[in-house]
Amino acid sequence: MEKLMASIPDAAQKNLHARMDQYCLKNFQPQVENLVVTSCSSVTLSASPKEKSLIAPTMLETRDLDKLKSWIGVDDEVVKGKHMISCDSQREFRRLQKDIGLSDSRLASLVASRKTKKASKKAVAQAEYELKAQLAEQRANIADRVQSSGKLNDAIQEYTRGYLYGDSRLVKELKPVLEAHYDIFRIPLWAFLNVKVESGSTLYFGPGANVLWAYQLEIEEGGRIRSNGSLTVSVTSLKKG
Repeated sequence: MEKLMASIPDAAQKNLHARMDQYCLKNFQPQVENLVVTSCSSVTLSASPKEKSLIAPTMLETRDLDKLKSWIGVDDEVVKGKHMISCDSQREFRRLQKDIGLSDSRLASLVASRKTKKASKKAVAQAEYELKAQLAEQRANIADRVQSSGKLNDAIQEYTRGYLYGDSRLVKELKPVLEAHYDIFRIPLWAFLNVKVESGSTLYFGPGANVLWAYQLEIEEGGRIRSNGSLTVSVTSLKKG
Protein backbone atom coordinates (compact mmCIF):
# COMPACT_ATOMS: atom_id res chain seq x y z
CA MET A 1 0.00 0.00 0.00
CA GLU A 2 2.76 2.46 0.96
CA LYS A 3 4.62 1.75 -2.31
CA LEU A 4 1.48 2.41 -4.32
CA MET A 5 0.83 5.66 -2.44
CA ALA A 6 4.40 6.75 -3.11
CA SER A 7 3.78 6.43 -6.86
CA ILE A 8 0.99 9.04 -6.71
CA PRO A 9 2.01 12.65 -7.54
CA ASP A 10 2.30 15.05 -4.60
CA ALA A 11 -0.60 17.28 -5.68
CA ALA A 12 -2.87 14.25 -6.05
CA GLN A 13 -1.75 12.94 -2.67
CA LYS A 14 -2.93 16.16 -1.02
CA ASN A 15 -6.39 15.65 -2.53
CA LEU A 16 -6.32 12.00 -1.51
CA HIS A 17 -5.40 12.75 2.09
CA ALA A 18 -8.02 15.51 2.33
CA ARG A 19 -10.69 13.05 1.21
CA MET A 20 -9.35 10.44 3.61
CA ASP A 21 -9.91 12.91 6.44
CA GLN A 22 -13.37 13.77 5.11
CA TYR A 23 -14.45 10.12 5.19
CA CYS A 24 -12.60 9.12 8.39
CA LEU A 25 -10.07 6.95 6.53
CA LYS A 26 -6.98 8.01 8.44
CA ASN A 27 -5.67 4.43 8.62
CA PHE A 28 -6.78 3.46 5.13
CA GLN A 29 -6.20 -0.26 4.49
CA PRO A 30 -8.60 -1.47 1.77
CA GLN A 31 -9.57 -5.13 1.60
CA VAL A 32 -9.02 -4.92 -2.16
CA GLU A 33 -6.57 -2.26 -3.36
CA ASN A 34 -7.41 -2.55 -7.05
CA LEU A 35 -10.91 -3.51 -8.12
CA VAL A 36 -11.21 -4.61 -11.75
CA VAL A 37 -14.62 -5.53 -13.13
CA THR A 38 -13.57 -7.62 -16.10
CA SER A 39 -15.28 -7.45 -19.48
CA CYS A 40 -18.70 -9.14 -19.73
CA SER A 41 -18.94 -9.67 -15.96
CA SER A 42 -20.54 -7.94 -12.99
CA VAL A 43 -19.53 -7.16 -9.41
CA THR A 44 -21.94 -6.38 -6.59
CA LEU A 45 -21.12 -4.15 -3.63
CA SER A 46 -24.02 -4.16 -1.19
CA ALA A 47 -24.58 -3.76 2.54
CA SER A 48 -27.94 -5.53 2.25
CA PRO A 49 -28.08 -9.01 3.83
CA LYS A 50 -30.29 -10.03 0.90
CA GLU A 51 -27.48 -9.57 -1.63
CA LYS A 52 -24.13 -11.29 -1.99
CA SER A 53 -21.39 -8.67 -1.93
CA LEU A 54 -17.80 -9.00 -3.12
CA ILE A 55 -16.57 -7.50 0.15
CA ALA A 56 -18.06 -5.91 3.26
CA PRO A 57 -18.19 -2.10 3.41
CA THR A 58 -16.64 0.27 5.89
CA MET A 59 -19.63 1.67 7.82
CA LEU A 60 -19.59 5.41 8.42
CA GLU A 61 -21.62 6.48 11.45
CA THR A 62 -22.73 9.89 12.69
CA ARG A 63 -25.55 11.67 14.48
CA ASP A 64 -24.63 14.98 12.85
CA LEU A 65 -26.55 16.00 9.71
CA ASP A 66 -23.74 18.33 8.65
CA LYS A 67 -21.26 15.45 8.70
CA LEU A 68 -23.74 13.29 6.77
CA LYS A 69 -24.14 16.09 4.21
CA SER A 70 -20.37 16.24 3.74
CA TRP A 71 -20.40 12.51 2.96
CA ILE A 72 -23.36 12.11 0.62
CA GLY A 73 -24.99 15.52 0.16
CA VAL A 74 -24.58 18.53 -2.11
CA ASP A 75 -22.57 21.63 -1.21
CA ASP A 76 -24.82 24.56 -0.23
CA GLU A 77 -23.23 26.87 -2.79
CA VAL A 78 -24.11 24.48 -5.62
CA VAL A 79 -27.83 24.63 -4.72
CA LYS A 80 -27.86 28.11 -3.25
CA GLY A 81 -31.38 29.31 -2.41
CA LYS A 82 -33.10 25.96 -3.04
CA HIS A 83 -34.71 24.17 -0.08
CA MET A 84 -36.57 21.47 -2.06
CA ILE A 85 -39.39 21.24 0.52
CA SER A 86 -43.08 21.21 -0.45
CA CYS A 87 -45.75 23.45 1.09
CA ASP A 88 -47.52 20.38 2.51
CA SER A 89 -44.39 19.29 4.38
CA GLN A 90 -43.86 22.80 5.71
CA ARG A 91 -47.41 22.81 7.10
CA GLU A 92 -46.92 19.39 8.73
CA PHE A 93 -43.71 20.57 10.36
CA ARG A 94 -45.31 23.74 11.71
CA ARG A 95 -48.13 21.61 13.15
CA LEU A 96 -45.56 19.36 14.86
CA GLN A 97 -43.79 22.37 16.38
CA LYS A 98 -47.09 23.65 17.74
CA ASP A 99 -48.28 20.28 19.05
CA ILE A 100 -45.10 19.53 21.03
CA GLY A 101 -44.85 23.08 22.29
CA LEU A 102 -41.61 23.81 20.52
CA SER A 103 -40.99 27.47 21.15
CA ASP A 104 -40.93 29.53 17.96
CA SER A 105 -39.05 32.19 19.89
CA ARG A 106 -36.34 29.70 20.73
CA LEU A 107 -36.00 28.75 17.08
CA ALA A 108 -35.99 32.42 16.14
CA SER A 109 -33.34 33.06 18.78
CA LEU A 110 -31.16 30.35 17.30
CA VAL A 111 -31.58 31.73 13.77
CA ALA A 112 -30.87 35.30 14.92
CA SER A 113 -27.78 34.27 16.86
CA ARG A 114 -26.39 32.56 13.78
CA LYS A 115 -27.13 35.44 11.43
CA THR A 116 -25.86 38.22 13.69
CA LYS A 117 -22.17 38.73 13.08
CA LYS A 118 -21.75 40.28 16.53
CA ALA A 119 -23.21 37.23 18.25
CA SER A 120 -20.65 35.32 20.25
CA LYS A 121 -20.02 31.61 19.81
CA LYS A 122 -21.22 31.25 23.39
CA ALA A 123 -24.61 32.79 22.53
CA VAL A 124 -25.06 30.45 19.56
CA ALA A 125 -23.98 27.44 21.63
CA GLN A 126 -26.42 28.41 24.41
CA ALA A 127 -29.33 28.73 21.96
CA GLU A 128 -28.51 25.33 20.46
CA TYR A 129 -28.17 23.77 23.92
CA GLU A 130 -31.56 25.05 25.06
CA LEU A 131 -33.26 23.81 21.90
CA LYS A 132 -31.63 20.37 22.10
CA ALA A 133 -32.60 20.07 25.77
CA GLN A 134 -36.23 20.73 24.90
CA LEU A 135 -36.09 18.26 22.02
CA ALA A 136 -34.54 15.58 24.23
CA GLU A 137 -37.57 15.83 26.49
CA GLN A 138 -39.89 15.59 23.49
CA ARG A 139 -38.10 12.80 21.63
CA ALA A 140 -40.55 10.05 22.62
CA ASN A 141 -43.47 12.35 21.84
CA ILE A 142 -42.05 13.14 18.39
CA ALA A 143 -41.50 9.42 17.71
CA ASP A 144 -45.11 8.58 18.68
CA ARG A 145 -46.52 11.33 16.47
CA VAL A 146 -44.38 10.33 13.50
CA GLN A 147 -45.38 6.68 13.88
CA SER A 148 -49.08 7.57 13.89
CA SER A 149 -48.88 10.03 11.00
CA GLY A 150 -47.67 9.01 7.56
CA LYS A 151 -47.79 12.65 6.42
CA LEU A 152 -45.54 13.79 9.27
CA ASN A 153 -43.09 10.95 8.61
CA ASP A 154 -42.98 11.95 4.95
CA ALA A 155 -42.45 15.59 5.94
CA ILE A 156 -39.48 14.81 8.19
CA GLN A 157 -37.90 12.66 5.48
CA GLU A 158 -38.46 15.44 2.93
CA TYR A 159 -36.87 18.02 5.24
CA THR A 160 -33.93 15.68 5.78
CA ARG A 161 -33.45 15.24 2.03
CA GLY A 162 -33.79 19.00 1.61
CA TYR A 163 -31.08 19.51 4.23
CA LEU A 164 -28.73 17.05 2.53
CA TYR A 165 -29.34 17.87 -1.14
CA GLY A 166 -30.64 21.44 -0.94
CA ASP A 167 -29.33 24.63 0.67
CA SER A 168 -29.20 23.54 4.32
CA ARG A 169 -28.75 27.16 5.44
CA LEU A 170 -32.45 27.77 4.67
CA VAL A 171 -33.56 25.20 7.25
CA LYS A 172 -30.55 25.29 9.59
CA GLU A 173 -32.67 26.15 12.63
CA LEU A 174 -34.54 22.85 12.24
CA LYS A 175 -31.41 20.71 12.28
CA PRO A 176 -31.83 19.70 15.96
CA VAL A 177 -35.47 18.79 15.30
CA LEU A 178 -34.50 16.50 12.43
CA GLU A 179 -31.62 14.92 14.35
CA ALA A 180 -33.94 14.20 17.27
CA HIS A 181 -36.01 11.97 14.96
CA TYR A 182 -33.08 9.70 14.02
CA ASP A 183 -30.95 7.52 16.25
CA ILE A 184 -27.84 7.35 14.07
CA PHE A 185 -26.99 7.63 10.38
CA ARG A 186 -25.07 4.70 8.86
CA ILE A 187 -23.57 4.86 5.38
CA PRO A 188 -21.66 2.02 3.65
CA LEU A 189 -18.40 3.21 2.13
CA TRP A 190 -16.49 1.18 -0.46
CA ALA A 191 -12.84 2.22 -0.47
CA PHE A 192 -10.25 1.20 -3.06
CA LEU A 193 -7.07 2.67 -4.46
CA ASN A 194 -8.03 2.07 -8.10
CA VAL A 195 -11.29 0.95 -9.71
CA LYS A 196 -11.60 -0.13 -13.34
CA VAL A 197 -14.89 -1.01 -15.02
CA GLU A 198 -14.06 -2.69 -18.31
CA SER A 199 -16.15 -2.59 -21.49
CA GLY A 200 -19.34 -4.63 -21.27
CA SER A 201 -19.14 -5.01 -17.48
CA THR A 202 -21.30 -3.67 -14.63
CA LEU A 203 -20.39 -2.48 -11.15
CA TYR A 204 -23.60 -2.63 -9.09
CA PHE A 205 -24.31 -0.98 -5.72
CA GLY A 206 -27.09 -2.18 -3.43
CA PRO A 207 -30.03 -0.26 -1.93
CA GLY A 208 -29.75 2.90 0.14
CA ALA A 209 -27.04 5.53 0.07
CA ASN A 210 -23.55 4.32 -0.86
CA VAL A 211 -20.15 5.98 -1.21
CA LEU A 212 -17.52 4.82 -3.71
CA TRP A 213 -14.13 6.19 -2.64
CA ALA A 214 -10.94 5.73 -4.67
CA TYR A 215 -7.87 7.45 -5.97
CA GLN A 216 -8.67 6.62 -9.58
CA LEU A 217 -11.84 5.44 -11.31
CA GLU A 218 -11.66 4.30 -14.92
CA ILE A 219 -14.79 3.41 -16.89
CA GLU A 220 -14.17 1.99 -20.34
CA GLU A 221 -16.63 2.59 -23.16
CA GLY A 222 -19.55 0.21 -22.62
CA GLY A 223 -18.76 -0.20 -18.92
CA ARG A 224 -21.54 0.70 -16.47
CA ILE A 225 -22.02 1.66 -12.84
CA ARG A 226 -25.52 1.06 -11.51
CA SER A 227 -27.00 1.76 -8.10
CA ASN A 228 -30.25 0.77 -6.41
CA GLY A 229 -30.09 3.97 -4.34
CA SER A 230 -28.10 7.18 -4.18
CA LEU A 231 -24.40 6.87 -4.98
CA THR A 232 -21.69 9.37 -4.08
CA VAL A 233 -18.46 8.97 -6.04
CA SER A 234 -15.38 10.52 -4.45
CA VAL A 235 -12.25 10.14 -6.60
CA THR A 236 -9.12 12.14 -7.39
CA SER A 237 -8.91 10.98 -10.99
CA LEU A 238 -11.75 9.97 -13.32
CA LYS A 239 -11.10 8.41 -16.72
CA LYS A 240 -13.88 7.58 -19.16
CA GLY A 241 -13.22 5.69 -22.38
